[in-house]
Amino acid sequence: MYHTIKTYTDMGLNVIVDHVVLNQDDGKEQILFDSCINELKNYPITLVKVVCSLEELKRREEGRGDREIGNAEWQV
Repeated sequence: MYHTIKTYTDMGLNVIVDHVVLNQDDGKEQILFDSCINELKNYPITLVKVVCSLEELKRREEGRGDREIGNAEWQV
């Protein structure tokens, strides 16, 4: 995914990426996130962290109608 972000950016496109970073005990997600930051270190990036309560995540998940119910809770 990170190579694709670079490719699109190099083509002059503005890119917005919605990426869930899970906080798992094995550290794999952190390694992937660090590789993203390293891959894009020479590009103008802005990281935005969004934190919602589990109740709000469940409400959004149900309200959208196209989500697998329980995914939000699993990601938390």
